[in-house]
Amino acid sequence: MRNLLFLIIVLVLAFIGIFIGSVMNTNYKAIESNNSSDLYKGTPLTIAIIGDTPNVKEEQVTFHEIKLSEVINIPKNKYNAVFIMEEYLGEAAHKKYRDAYQSLEVPVFFVRSKASHMPFINMENQISYEKYEDRVNDTQDFITGLWYPKSKEEFKTFRFGYRVENDEFQRDNVQGVYSSVFKKIESTLQ
Repeated sequence: MRNLLFLIIVLVLAFIGIFIGSVMNTNYKAIESNNSSDLYKGTPLTIAIIGDTPNVKEEQVTFHEIKLSEVINIPKNKYNAVFIMEEYLGEAAHKKYRDAYQSLEVPVFFVRSKASHMPFINMENQISYEKYEDRVNDTQDFITGLWYPKSKEEFKTFRFGYRVENDEFQRDNVQGVYSSVFKKIESTLQ
């Protein structure tokens, strides 16, 4: 009975967190296109990446590979954003990293997170990435993001979805999704 009550409380808190995140924060859906005019053409960006560097067409975007442990001590103004690739998401949800995301002041993007951004937010009674992954099973969004602007009390979330064509998600070409993420990163610099 006690375990059931605990599970119910955790679920209610998770849904409240999702609801508050949806209402209070900016969500952004990307629409993918192969049109070269949709590519990011803004200012040069430097992005820290944990995992393999994605194939992108934008030459003004530079990726610097770092280890997940380096997220804790990233110097201010070194990177415009951080990307964490799918194979590191479980570890990236640990508390020490959730604390680091809150102090970065740049957006952190989670590529192919089936748990959305939920396991990467500091909340009481936080559950593991794997448990969120089982509950949320987000297959619509290719990239989700989290950003704590200078105020550590508030955060913004981002969602960049796969293109839908003929009522099916197009998962084979994600260039447009990355271009939309780069545009969002540039908007956070202002």
